[in-house]
Amino acid sequence: MAIQDDGKIVAAGYSFDGANTDFALVRCDENGEPDQTFDTDGIVITQVASPVVLMRFDEARALAIQADGKIIAAENHIIARTMILLWSAMNNFL
Repeated sequence: MAIQDDGKIVAAGYSFDGANTDFALVRCDENGEPDQTFDTDGIVITQVASPVVLMRFDEARALAIQADGKIIAAENHIIARTMILLWSAMNNFL
C-alpha cells in the first residue's frame, strides 16, 4: 500500500476468478472511498500472463509511487515477469 501526494491510497494485490489470479490495483480517496477517476470504479485488473497459460498466477507484490505521481507495481511470478518485459519491448515501452 502507498499514499500519493494528493492523499489518495493505492493498494496492490490480485483478483481471483475461481481458477486464475490477475494483477490488481485499487485506488481510494483520502476517505477510503473508491476513486472513480481510476478506471471509472477505482479498480484496475490486468491479465499479465498469456490467456493460453493453463493457470495464471498474476499477483502484484510490490508497489511504489514515483515523484511524478506514476504508480509502479511489480510481481514475483518469474514466468509472468518475463512476459511483462517481452510485452513492454514489443510495444516500445522499454
